Amino acid sequence: MHPWLIAGAHGTTGKKIIEELSKNRQMNVYGMIRKEEQAQTIKELGGHPILADLEGNVDKAVDNMEAIIFAAGSGPKTGPDKATACG
Repeated sequence: MHPWLIAGAHGTTGKKIIEELSKNRQMNVYGMIRKEEQAQTIKELGGHPILADLEGNVDKAVDNMEAIIFAAGSGPKTGPDKATACG
């Protein structure tokens, strides 16, 4: 099995990625979520939820993953301190 992690799994793009990748029976698709109540959605899409926050320590979430897809967006409530590019 090929373990892949989707960061931002509960967002629009993340959910679509999990749904598509989980169709391949050779893959184990993991969805990184910040809230426990998002876990059921990930399971319904065929993924395995992993509780972690991108702004914290994600060592356990990324451990032993073959690939990681970053699908996290800044969200509508994020301020410019996290959404504006540097430089």
